[in-house]
Amino acid sequence: MKTLIIFAKVPLPGFVKTRLTAGTPLTEQMVCDLYEAFLKDVMTVSAMTSAETIAVHFTPAGEEKKMRSIMRGLNLGGRNERRFVFQPQEGETFTERVANSFATAAKFGAEAMAMIGADAPILKPEIMDAAFDFITARSGMTLGPSSEGGVYLIGFPGDVSLDFKDVFTEGSEIENLVGIAEKGNMPLKLLPEILDVDVEDDLITLLGVMKALNYERKFETKVFPMNTFRVIEEMGLRVTRQADDTRHKKILLP
Repeated sequence: MKTLIIFAKVPLPGFVKTRLTAGTPLTEQMVCDLYEAFLKDVMTVSAMTSAETIAVHFTPAGEEKKMRSIMRGLNLGGRNERRFVFQPQEGETFTERVANSFATAAKFGAEAMAMIGADAPILKPEIMDAAFDFITARSGMTLGPSSEGGVYLIGFPGDVSLDFKDVFTEGSEIENLVGIAEKGNMPLKLLPEILDVDVEDDLITLLGVMKALNYERKFETKVFPMNTFRVIEEMGLRVTRQADDTRHKKILLP
């Protein structure tokens, strides 16, 4: 069984994407609305994959009703909705919660499992399916690189137990994960780099990418992160440069 884990926070003002709130003129509510749009688009593309189970592992606990409501509001259809399961994250630290999410997926029969975050709205279903295909065929690890040495996807077989100690707390996440693969002599597939959105520079890049994707879809049919596009348009976000330093870009509100 292929299990796709969406490792997510519940969209609550002041709880999600705090670096965006601190580093941009966006309010806590605006950042929350943006993150919820990301989550909706990630759920939508997840339903387009070959995963039999889409496990939404969320924090804080006690918010399953809200997360289910977000999913059901996407009108994915009964068959797709039945693929979604919801599970509170377990553990005191981020590392523990990641490890426990993988362990839970394996416990419930995952033969190939991949974890993604909720902050990569331009992620495509074919990328996740390529991860599953490699895990199934080669019993290896798949990694999706993002900015700052991070990863937007981690995948490996369900019968493998990995030690995530220090992966997310020291050095580069992707280098640490490659080290785990090397230590276990696991085949590795590196997926295309995809933007995830953590800080202002990421959001600046996203605005340009969204404009390009919106124009591109006039000429060919592709998966489009409509929820993210709509929220960005409603907020009127744009990029400006300082007169005394034209290399320095900033997010500007109307």
